[in-house]
Amino acid sequence: MPALRPGLALTLLAAPALAGGGRALDEAAVLSVLNAVRQNPGGYADFLRRAADGYQNNAYVERDGTEHATYEGTRAVEEAARVLAAARPLPALESDPILTAAARDHAEAQGRAGSIGHVSSAGSSPGARVRSRGGDIYVVEAISYGMRSPEAVVRQWMVDDGVVGRGHRKLLMTGFYRYAGIWCGPHAGRTTMCVIDLSATPGGRPVVPAER
Repeated sequence: MPALRPGLALTLLAAPALAGGGRALDEAAVLSVLNAVRQNPGGYADFLRRAADGYQNNAYVERDGTEHATYEGTRAVEEAARVLAAARPLPALESDPILTAAARDHAEAQGRAGSIGHVSSAGSSPGARVRSRGGDIYVVEAISYGMRSPEAVVRQWMVDDGVVGRGHRKLLMTGFYRYAGIWCGPHAGRTTMCVIDLSATPGGRPVVPAER
């Protein structure tokens, strides 16, 4: 079981979109797609293998026609497919209101400012934002920028193009985390953003050891 790390944060900086603009993203749909991957990683690996065939000049195209440049091209997609093909199914993440409120606070504050990362006027860290909403600091956070569909958000996290260590995929494909809060919205500099806060417990509270 992973050690609890208060307020751990990972930011995924999107490669630039080559065309298109932004639109609202549905948080429930993002969670649904993410849970589908967690519960059937092998099936998602098959999807990634097929998707790799559609890359052109190291770019991939969303269903609405938005084209995204990548850093690694098909190499990252093929690596993600290999890892997910060998992964075991995980329980679905349960939506948590405290984590959702904290994710919303950060997405709205940072979206207005057009900044990136895990510090905003809503709080200096994921843990601080969750605590301000009545929870505790034992949370992890990932952020996606520039994606226009729930599928693209999850794909960005799973492929982790350009991210050393593939930290986003590792966080999101860890069975230790069982609760999530997601908020997506416009971003002044990168069109869109989605914040996900995760915890092993409701509201990011400490894990209580089982009695022996």
